[in-house]
Amino acid sequence: IDRNLIRRRVREAYRLNKHRLLPNPTTETSAIPPAHIAFLYTAKQIISFEEIEKGMKLALKQLSVTS
Repeated sequence: IDRNLIRRRVREAYRLNKHRLLPNPTTETSAIPPAHIAFLYTAKQIISFEEIEKGMKLALKQLSVTS
């Protein structure tokens, strides 16, 4: 049950913030090659959605800067 709760929280955090990773289609015309992304949850306890979302925003920001 805990694993599914965490999985749902991570998926929702990604769904709400994936636009940070993708370029704005109206301003950028260069095509970005597809990529596979995996998120690993390594915390010992279950953390709140807000904390997961904060970490997701940071990770996607770093990915968008490096690509």
